[in-house]
Amino acid sequence: MKEKYGLQFYERQENIIDRMLLEQDAIPFAVLRAIVNSGSERVFTDHRQVIICHSASPWPVWIWFSQKAGEEVFQMAANCLKNEFPVGEGYLYNLTYEALERLKARDLKGLAVIINMLCYRCDRLLKIPEASEGRGRLAQKEDIPLIAQWKQQITLEAEKRETDIEQCLQSVRAQVEQKTLFLWENARQQPAAMASRNDDGALSKVMGVYTIPQERRKGFALHLVHQITGDILREGKTPVLYTDADYGASNACYRKIGYRQVARLCTAGKAQG
Repeated sequence: MKEKYGLQFYERQENIIDRMLLEQDAIPFAVLRAIVNSGSERVFTDHRQVIICHSASPWPVWIWFSQKAGEEVFQMAANCLKNEFPVGEGYLYNLTYEALERLKARDLKGLAVIINMLCYRCDRLLKIPEASEGRGRLAQKEDIPLIAQWKQQITLEAEKRETDIEQCLQSVRAQVEQKTLFLWENARQQPAAMASRNDDGALSKVMGVYTIPQERRKGFALHLVHQITGDILREGKTPVLYTDADYGASNACYRKIGYRQVARLCTAGKAQG
């Protein structure tokens, strides 16, 4: 452990944070809870009021502040971000809107909202019409090259940037081995949509929901997420997911399943123009 910017600094170390520190924000920061103790690339924290965590490229930096965080804490965080994760080099930040505004007031004026995020939870699965075609299944080894290409496309569509294919392949292989990645096949038994789950104690995050362009508006993602959510609930866990607030179709889909909004976050990056 080292110290930089007045914060404790960790590189690829596990079990860094007392999980109770994030208990109040467990659902909106469910991803941070999951990655902060799993050997992330870099973590900066004072173990009380701020956590800055970067799991690995190309994923955004997660930033959490306690409600009691004062001006000194925000200044330390701003110094850390400017030097370690500059937006000019393509880094993105996941954080609350309030935290974004307070950081922008500290020489981070070039920041702008890239994605408006909504955080949902589901306590009761709603009934939906049966699927008109296809079925859901676990992803298999032979699906890995195709899904890696899909992951590249997701990043390009959502964040307007390219991702290294080897990183995508590595990520997909791990999910297939862990049996946490699922596909929806169309009537021709061809993969058409995907989603994954990531368990963290009593929470299970539904992530990476994607339908290939030519198969959209057929309800494939709806039925796949419904199937995964039902499995999570039957296991006694709470399903959680994040969505782009500006993409009405996906939000309507999740509400049909039984998800309800519990928080708002954003992904911030370099302002355009």
